Amino acid sequence: MTTYFLFRDKIIKEYLILSTIFLALFFAFGEKSYAYGFILGAVISGINFYLISLNNIKLLNLSKTKSKLQYFILKWLFLRYILYFLALFVAIKNPLFSFGGTLIGFFAIQITLLVSTIILRES
Repeated sequence: MTTYFLFRDKIIKEYLILSTIFLALFFAFGEKSYAYGFILGAVISGINFYLISLNNIKLLNLSKTKSKLQYFILKWLFLRYILYFLALFVAIKNPLFSFGGTLIGFFAIQITLLVSTIILRES
């Protein structure tokens, strides 16, 4: 389990660094609405990643009854979809946030994992 937590914490640190770089680029090119949308999407992405990491630990400790596992998985999946829906709703309704920036922010963790994997393979 210690390796799991170390990996999770490493990804979160890299995610924060990469998100800061994206924000700096958006602000440098004067795209404030994209930057705010990216912040919204990246925060939701980070929350979802953290929820997934917590759920993986709980899934290992749950009893192996099928109904309990199905209920647990569906409950957390529904919560994650509600978070995505709320962020998209805010991005569409509020002109301060860019819809495209929010979508880019949703993929912040995935981009971090991709960049991290490429860097690890090269070194």
